[in-house]
Formats: sequence, structure tokens, C-alpha cells
Amino acid sequence: MYNKPVKVDSSILASRLKLCREARGINKATMARDLNITASSMTYYESGLAVPSVDKLYAIADYLNTSIEIGRAHV
Repeated sequence: MYNKPVKVDSSILASRLKLCREARGINKATMARDLNITASSMTYYESGLAVPSVDKLYAIADYLNTSIEIGRAHV
């Protein structure tokens, strides 16, 4: 058996990313710097215009101390 690719809804990801970041009181520019992501990339992720790569997604989840599970938002 193999894993089927998952299509990511960028608008849901964007809203959850922003919600988690703000709930932790983390500035977007600080988070971008700490994760070695450009500030414009963070803006794109939080606006739903781009989806982070899998490795960046795991790094973001780890930084925010949350999960990347589908269907769950851990704030």
C-alpha cells in the first residue's frame, strides 16, 4: 500500500497558521527570521497565496509547537 498525495487547502492552512502564530504572540517577521524563511513567504503562506514545502511545514509546526494533522487545529 502507498500513501496517496494530499491536496492542501491553502485558505485553511493560511488561517490556521496565522491563528497559531498570533495565539502564541509571535511576530511574523520574527518567526520568518527564526525559521530562515523570507518575510514575504510568510505573508504568502498566511494569505493562502502559497503553500510551504513539506519540510518547511514541519519546521513551522515544530516552531509553533503544534501538529500538521489534517482536520485539527492545535492552538
